[in-house]
Amino acid sequence: MLGVPMSAFLLKKMKSILRNILVALLVLMFLNCNPSIEKINNPHTDDLSNVEPELIEETLINPKAKYYLNLMQTKNYSISMNAPCEDALSDNTVKRNECLILKETYENNTATINFKFKAACCQEFMGDYIIKNNKIIFNMEQVNDIVCGCICWYHYELKINNLNNKVNKIDLNFIDN
Repeated sequence: MLGVPMSAFLLKKMKSILRNILVALLVLMFLNCNPSIEKINNPHTDDLSNVEPELIEETLINPKAKYYLNLMQTKNYSISMNAPCEDALSDNTVKRNECLILKETYENNTATINFKFKAACCQEFMGDYIIKNNKIIFNMEQVNDIVCGCICWYHYELKINNLNNKVNKIDLNFIDN
């Protein structure tokens, strides 16, 4: 008889400890959610003094980011975050990963597109483009392995230089990982 109440007591105590650990982990996860990421203005330069060291280290290690940085240099384009991530948890008007073009210009063989989209915080995005029927098709994907529990609006600028083709439209797409 003495063993049964003791087992119930231990089980209750273990549940309490596990619940406290779970709450602590959830609190830590949300406290560590830092949606602001310094932008890399021009991936073609070696001056990265204004970029967080963690971002540089991750980019140098991360094969996807490295792949896209090489493409950006080869094809002479850049994509950069041009504003801090804004909270979008309460905004239900736009689906996640649906791009809204804010401004687009096509002049002097350069296309500049400012756009925003809603996604989980703490992510970084890069991509590549092709030109088909006078349209730029830009496919992007998450290049880091971090996703936080918050939702935010990302503001990006895509700039494609030395366009030989006459383009007048863009499609922005996400590649599912």
